[in-house]
Amino acid sequence: MTSIHSENKTSSCCSSSCDCAPQISRRDVLQVLGATATASALPIGAQVMAGPFTAEDVAGHLIPADKKLTPEWIASLTKRGEPEVFSGEQLKYVGMPVGGIGCGQLYLAGDGRLWLWDIFKCNYTRERDHGKRISAFTLGGHYAQPVPAGEAYTERNGADVAQGFLIRATKSDKTTTRTLDRQGFPDVTFRGEYPIGKVTYAEKGFPLEITLEAFSPFIPLNAKDSALPATVMSYTVTNTSDADVDVDLGSWMQNATCPYLTDSALGQRRNRIIEGGGRVSMLSTVEPFATASSPREDILFADFEAEDWGDWVVEGAAFAGGPFPVKSRSVEQKITGHTGQHIANSYNTRLGGDHIAADSCTGTLVSPEFTVERNSIYMTVGGGSRKGVYVVVMVDGKEVARVAGKNSSTLNPVSIDMTAYQGKKARIHIVDEVTGGWAHITVDQIVFTDGTRADGRIEDKHGYGSTTLTLLDDAAAEGLTVSAAPSLTDPESPSELFKQAKPLAHREDAVKPLGELLVGGLFAAFRLAPGESRTVDFAVTWYFPDYNEKGEGRSQMLGIQDFAKLHRHYAPWFGSAGEVAGYVGENKQRLLGGTRTWNRTWYDSTLPYWLLDRSFIAIDCIASQTFHWFDNGRPYAWEGVDCCPGTCTHVWHYAQSLGRVFPELERAFRERVDFKTGIGFHPDSGIIGHRGEVHATPAIDGQAGSILRAYREHQMSADSEFLKRIWPNVKQATEFLIREDGDGNGLLEGKQQHTLDASWYGPMGWLSGMYLGALAAGEAMAVEMGDTDFARQCRTIIDRGTKNIVAEVFDGEYFIHKPDPAKRALNSNKGCHIDQVLGQAWMHQVGLGRVIPQQETVSALNSLWKYNFAPDAGQYSLDHIEIEKAFRWYAMPGEAGLLMCTWPKGGATEAVPGDDLRTKENPPVYTGPGGYFNECMNGFEYQVAAHMVYEGEPGDALVEKGLAIAKAVHERYGADKRNPYNEIECGDHYARSMASYGVFLAACGFEYHGPKGRIGFAPRISPDNFKAAFTAAEGWGSFAQKVTGDQQSASIELHDGELVLNELAIDQVASTVADRALVVVDGKEIPAEFQLQAGRYVVRFPKGLNLKAGQEVRVRYG
Repeated sequence: MTSIHSENKTSSCCSSSCDCAPQISRRDVLQVLGATATASALPIGAQVMAGPFTAEDVAGHLIPADKKLTPEWIASLTKRGEPEVFSGEQLKYVGMPVGGIGCGQLYLAGDGRLWLWDIFKCNYTRERDHGKRISAFTLGGHYAQPVPAGEAYTERNGADVAQGFLIRATKSDKTTTRTLDRQGFPDVTFRGEYPIGKVTYAEKGFPLEITLEAFSPFIPLNAKDSALPATVMSYTVTNTSDADVDVDLGSWMQNATCPYLTDSALGQRRNRIIEGGGRVSMLSTVEPFATASSPREDILFADFEAEDWGDWVVEGAAFAGGPFPVKSRSVEQKITGHTGQHIANSYNTRLGGDHIAADSCTGTLVSPEFTVERNSIYMTVGGGSRKGVYVVVMVDGKEVARVAGKNSSTLNPVSIDMTAYQGKKARIHIVDEVTGGWAHITVDQIVFTDGTRADGRIEDKHGYGSTTLTLLDDAAAEGLTVSAAPSLTDPESPSELFKQAKPLAHREDAVKPLGELLVGGLFAAFRLAPGESRTVDFAVTWYFPDYNEKGEGRSQMLGIQDFAKLHRHYAPWFGSAGEVAGYVGENKQRLLGGTRTWNRTWYDSTLPYWLLDRSFIAIDCIASQTFHWFDNGRPYAWEGVDCCPGTCTHVWHYAQSLGRVFPELERAFRERVDFKTGIGFHPDSGIIGHRGEVHATPAIDGQAGSILRAYREHQMSADSEFLKRIWPNVKQATEFLIREDGDGNGLLEGKQQHTLDASWYGPMGWLSGMYLGALAAGEAMAVEMGDTDFARQCRTIIDRGTKNIVAEVFDGEYFIHKPDPAKRALNSNKGCHIDQVLGQAWMHQVGLGRVIPQQETVSALNSLWKYNFAPDAGQYSLDHIEIEKAFRWYAMPGEAGLLMCTWPKGGATEAVPGDDLRTKENPPVYTGPGGYFNECMNGFEYQVAAHMVYEGEPGDALVEKGLAIAKAVHERYGADKRNPYNEIECGDHYARSMASYGVFLAACGFEYHGPKGRIGFAPRISPDNFKAAFTAAEGWGSFAQKVTGDQQSASIELHDGELVLNELAIDQVASTVADRALVVVDGKEIPAEFQLQAGRYVVRFPKGLNLKAGQEVRVRYG
């Protein structure tokens, strides 16, 4: 049989972007394969977790039905295991967010360095000019091309900040200084337990061991104290030698305010040492110069608007032809930041040839001689940052200053200080002397000036604000000597830094113009006896509350209602980074202690370490640029960093962690966005705009998901006040869905817009199931609000839909999609689609009953395992060319995952309108949402994994399958391959990945209803000896249960807040029996009523039970 995967023998082109690649029609493949045949190119041989596979294993379907998982790997799914500790090359990509909620994005590297530093600004629009490249940042490019720690993240995210920590040990007159990073300690190790990164430094022959705990305060249910623009760096130093050691622990940090400015005419940076309140801070600020009383007028030296260069001298071809007309730029050069219509540009496309040829021209443009008569030369500069492309100022024939572009087509303002050269003769040289990528320079608007230009107020620039480097210990503490240096003369030489430190009595400010580097430091000295330890707490704090440099337009973030008036949430809380440091210092015990208590509570569990790690990591997206929280109380979020705006309902409804850990933020989303008239809610129709005010159209899954989340947020409240406020709009939103079900049969059959960036037509399990789930939530809320008529209406439709969804779209094995033949649109037809029973998955998350029958649901989940879980998902994506659209890389060849949709019974060639097949090589550019079918996307995988665990019983195959799917994702994010703390879909730190917390909830069998005072647990892993954390409306702690003989016992320890209970229910563990319950609180028995209901032990408290932090309730069933 002819293979459709054979190489093209007639073409010599090896470019994946070339149009000469062969196109295979769908009709051709049907002729080659027959109606149901499928070719296989799945690699034959052993996999790490599965295999080996033979051709017979994939003869009928590219994914083997028998996964051949190794016994060792299966055992690891439920085994407690050991904490993952990274070292060596595993540290390469580590970047754990360690800033506060909505405070920007600051990473902790695997060796304890801070990097990325994306705290000074945010991007208001999606990455532009990415050409739809699959490798683009906002198409998930960092998955296949991860960024090593410390390297440039993107062209527009982050800033370079000189900062680090170092330690000096003196023992028996021998002194050794080392930086606290991999250079100073090559054997450094990293353990990530979000929100805390734990780093250990130890080397043979060095007398000290140092451990670092780095984090921003993070206390569940306390969003304010978890949203501080601060990072704590807590060092514990232990003397591991046999003699006393004198220790100096210190840090240097750049004053990086306004980090994107080098225009000295705009102002200056200042470092000031401040002591008091039990702490010492180096406060770094930026300030404008005082305006002179009689400033001299600016001199416009060159604007390049003439037809020729005038008195400027041209050498070489790069500047031939005179000033460059911006309107004639090539598509590769998106010039912005210029003034007028012409610039100096060595990317001279006028000479003919393509963009490569344009970057091959070299030359120099030299100005006429002039006398220096002003304090600064101002100009805008763009192009490359390479050494051979630059602008240089020559005074009396000698170079005095050099500036260059930033590998960007945007011309950025720069200022060169000329105060020392007044009255001297000078020339400006614009130089391009290299070829290749970014080998060009662009210049415009050269002005001689004495001060701040009208378009350059420093107060309006990115990064206008302040930072501190703070020692959170009293300088007068016993045995501690604190010193400081507001300006270090040689920050590149660590061994010299301690010598520059001075006692705190010397407090002169250090001031430098914007064009010069200003770095200062803080140092703490103490002595340690053998075996003695001491903890020293540093903190980095910042205050950049303004959304500056917004530019023009109303797209994406710029379209947020009243955005011009909004600031970051912390603007009214503090007035400077110094005040932030003061708050952290004054509340140090509570903030640091609360964070560590949560960390201990989370990991004091019987659940596997890998599951605890992975199910909590994704919430770190709220400490990235994905998430914003405004000073008017409204939260706002992208789908992922800089990718797809508006807190998208059809993405965010998958997220489970935020609503459980910080429920007040999810309540704010419902109340201030989704159900807020004028933002997301449209009272004339009941539509919830799927991107708030940015896009007013509904997404069916997002609409249903918002109704379900409204119920979840009600459950995570202490009373019913929240629901009372939003119920009228929630009811209207539910009624909109009912109207979409024109015949009232419980199925949606018309146009259905959804998260796969398309609209499908015709009934399907996925969206009709979500509709039924929303009705179930609507019914439950209506009952609580006393709206019995509406509750009855919802129930009637649910009952019809539960029958019809099976009758109409269940094929005997799984739920399918019956596309409307009159519509030419994307569809999954006979395919096995990942979200086919998502509506029922939601029922488990909010403790409601069934909207899809159990037998069919379990069959569908088993089908997803059989047909969609690929031990080599990346290779499947390449091989499955029947879906011709380009896919994005979220699973590489050799990595396992659950595919979005497969077609074991045929139909793939009908899923995407058109008649082409993809070549074996994946196209380098995005070609449409049809490619999603061939992808693995974490959030979707997690919801299936959670659903399997919920539907399963302890120890059965369905629980195992669910955990296997989740662990496959975990292993895709192995530290040797990419950043374990950045889950990627269409953008970094993607919100949908917060569905991972649903796997944890499923493993616990957790149910909760705050207003009713009900809590329940049904552990799916080791129920005879189980312990895990939980969060409720007003408190959090640990739940545990054990089985001894035929007796079962349970306990709840409350570690923070309070827990009001009227009922506690747990699943009866097999082999246990009980007809009563003994309940003890603080050693005293309290009244309780016991009932055995459908395999559950239910205990009710007739007088109620109100646990406070530190209390424990124990229940023994007998």
